[in-house]
Amino acid sequence: MARGDFSPGEPDRYRGLVDSLLYRDPYLLLADFAAYVAEQQRVDRLFQAPDAWADKAIRNSAGMGAFSADRHDPRLRALIWNVPV
Repeated sequence: MARGDFSPGEPDRYRGLVDSLLYRDPYLLLADFAAYVAEQQRVDRLFQAPDAWADKAIRNSAGMGAFSADRHDPRLRALIWNVPV
C-alpha cells in the first residue's frame, strides 16, 4: 500500500492512511503486528506437524469453558444456544 501497489497511477493515494498507521496509530492497530507475524510463523510451522497440530487443537478445545456472557445472561443461553433457562 505504501508503494502504491493498490493505486496504480496514484502512488500517494493512501499515503495519509499509511502515515497515520505508522506514525500516529491512535487505535494501536499495528502495535502488536510484529508479535502477530511471529506467532503466525510459529503456527505455520506447527501445522506442518499433523500429530502436534492435532494434539494442540484437541487440548485447546478441551480446555475451553463456557462463554462468560452465557453464564451471566440466561436469555442468551435460550436465544442463541437453545439451552433451557
